[in-house]
Amino acid sequence: TTGHCELIMSTNVVSLRNRIFSSLFMFCVFLLVLFIHGHFICVVFPPVLVFKSDVT
Repeated sequence: TTGHCELIMSTNVVSLRNRIFSSLFMFCVFLLVLFIHGHFICVVFPPVLVFKSDVT
């Protein structure tokens, strides 16, 4: 039974690691898509854009 518990623990760790990697990958793809579409500046520097629009 101890081997079975260890197997369950290892699969849980692997699934958790895969989930973390997949979420990081999706986040990187999201940033890349934003960067390609030119909305990266709007996401990263919204106060700067608001300040510029107020100045002009």
